[in-house]
Amino acid sequence: MAAILPNANDVTVDDISTQVLYSGDGWRTVSRARLQGGTQHISYKINAQFSLSFNASHVWYIADRNVDHGSFQVTVDDVPYPPGTSKSDSLVSNLVLFDAELDPSHPHTMTVRNLSDKKAFSIDTIVYRPVDGEQSSSSSATTPSPASDASVLQHSSHRAVPTGVIIGIVLGSIALLVLAAFAALIVHDWRKRRAHEQKLRAQVPHMAQAPGPPQPWTTFHPSPASSPTPGQSPPPRQSPSPVPRP
Repeated sequence: MAAILPNANDVTVDDISTQVLYSGDGWRTVSRARLQGGTQHISYKINAQFSLSFNASHVWYIADRNVDHGSFQVTVDDVPYPPGTSKSDSLVSNLVLFDAELDPSHPHTMTVRNLSDKKAFSIDTIVYRPVDGEQSSSSSATTPSPASDASVLQHSSHRAVPTGVIIGIVLGSIALLVLAAFAALIVHDWRKRRAHEQKLRAQVPHMAQAPGPPQPWTTFHPSPASSPTPGQSPPPRQSPSPVPRP
């Protein structure tokens, strides 16, 4: 996705504006021709910070990067964003170090804090995109021309992602890994039990083949001589012969 840069309708708040509130130690003003408005505020003290309030749909934090710079953190409406860095191998001015989309339905307060001790932390300008119809209330705020946007503003590779979003992604990834591990464990257990059952089947001896069905008994056919013909009386029954007495 292409970087979003300020345009002619956005409001630029310079570092010397009374709209910017500084706190912490070590703040001083540095003048240089390449800076927006010719000045910037810089501090080398850890926890030095600045803040400002506005009603906008987008905001940009613009400063320089150099070899002696360190890390910083942006908080919008008490929601911290991941730390950024303004360190580089050489001096780069008018660089967008941070930008974020905002809810235009209510005002916002942005605070930027130095996370590194004895490292440079600076602010050149803050640019925000006002809600339709809103006018800047600061006399020190100026509107950049389209030509100055194209010629001096560069966009840092740092993109703002809320910490809550990162935590949600991490927790979701962990939950997905746990589910995947649980599914793999179930599949492994099922395969193990299946292999065990197949092994048991292979060890059981083959049963003898069952005998065939019993042969039927031969049907008894009576002799023709013993069966009387129709109309014929059965032969007389013979009485046993008497046994002579002595």
